[in-house]
Amino acid sequence: MDPSEDLMTLQEIAREQATIGLEETNSFDPFGLAMLMDGEVALVVDNDGLDGNESIRGFLTGLSEKRDELRAVAIVADVSVLDGGDAIRMTLEHRGDLAMEIVIPYSIPSDRGIEYGDVQMGRGPRFIWPEPEAG
Repeated sequence: MDPSEDLMTLQEIAREQATIGLEETNSFDPFGLAMLMDGEVALVVDNDGLDGNESIRGFLTGLSEKRDELRAVAIVADVSVLDGGDAIRMTLEHRGDLAMEIVIPYSIPSDRGIEYGDVQMGRGPRFIWPEPEAG
């Protein structure tokens, strides 16, 4: 169970899922990914029609309640960035000592499909496992 490999797996799946939404509707609703202890990844979506922030709060609550069954999570949202553009924001967290935030700017010119900008990556907040677990 290598935390960096687990988060890279979640990041790849998150980008694929976000891209599907962007290709279909030029946006996507927030979603979560939960990596189970055996490495299987489950998609977490809001079926209640909540707004984006309420959905994210719901994901955080639900994933926190199931943290003993999980080894890593991702919360993914379509956000606006300071320069006026759009981006995919991923907050990834592992039960070990690793949490990351990744922002991938994108644009959708009408004739060329999705264009991604430079990936921005940094240490992220810990919501699900406030204290890292040994192991």
